[in-house]
Amino acid sequence: MVVSKITLKMPEGARALLRDPSSTLHKSLYAAITDISKTVQRNVKKNVVPGWGMGHKTRMPFFTGSLNRSIAYEQTGLKTLIGSNLVYAEIQEYGGDIVPKTAKALFIPMSSLGRKTGPQKGGGSGLVFGTDFILSQKVTIKPKSYFARGMESSIESIMNILGKSLSDLGENAGLK
Repeated sequence: MVVSKITLKMPEGARALLRDPSSTLHKSLYAAITDISKTVQRNVKKNVVPGWGMGHKTRMPFFTGSLNRSIAYEQTGLKTLIGSNLVYAEIQEYGGDIVPKTAKALFIPMSSLGRKTGPQKGGGSGLVFGTDFILSQKVTIKPKSYFARGMESSIESIMNILGKSLSDLGENAGLK
């Protein structure tokens, strides 16, 4: 699973207040973390690139949106995980090799007919090798870093949200 982690260091006195869900500090940070999670999720989704692109010679305009839809956050108290549960999310982020597990070769569609029909046992599909599909022993996926770029583009927003939250907290406590 592709996830990201941001850890905040806090003084011991603040930690005691954070453990109490009814405290103002806990409620304020919970709301800030929710806003941060939504911001990061939105920015990561903006960086998911449709099709192959990103350095591949073949450009297949094939984008189901599954990876984009799978990017979610899960918040438990003051902790949040942002990521995807799709098996291929990690290889899209970091890159790597895909090799066949049970077949002799990977079936790679090269046309809409190839994508629609898929591999057929015994032939007879009407697909033309080299035009509708190719076979390969290995495919190397280049890293797309959609998640890292989304996190990087969120840093300023994260700082603004935390700053506003802590400033509001200070004003409510009579500190200026």
